[in-house]
Amino acid sequence: MSDWQRRVVVFSRRHDLLGEPSTHALDLLSEVGEVAKELLLGSDYGRRPLQIRPELAGELGDALYSLLALMEACNVDASSALDTALGKYEQRLAERGDAGSRGVEPERPSECQPECQKECQRGEAPSDRL
Repeated sequence: MSDWQRRVVVFSRRHDLLGEPSTHALDLLSEVGEVAKELLLGSDYGRRPLQIRPELAGELGDALYSLLALMEACNVDASSALDTALGKYEQRLAERGDAGSRGVEPERPSECQPECQKECQRGEAPSDRL
């Protein structure tokens, strides 16, 4: 267990803050939303270059706490989970040059039929074949 996770566990137990995973997941979503809000405020909703406000650090800290509390509620070791994620990203970078995950692309017909020309031109599979 990482030192950060251990600190969250000690604090949460001392203040009776550990709960069900679903509660911690919702709390994490809420905190990440507050991070996004700070970024919006720092850029005046995209109208100017981002200026990092001091409040962002506090919101990121809240999100980190919530993530670590969720990991504890799910009995997941944060350090091991991070090691696994970094290994996965290293492998992706080595194999294909980027770290992102890729979704499965829908099958596309090799030939477009006249009735589905518009869908094919947009790169979409015909709706009757999905």
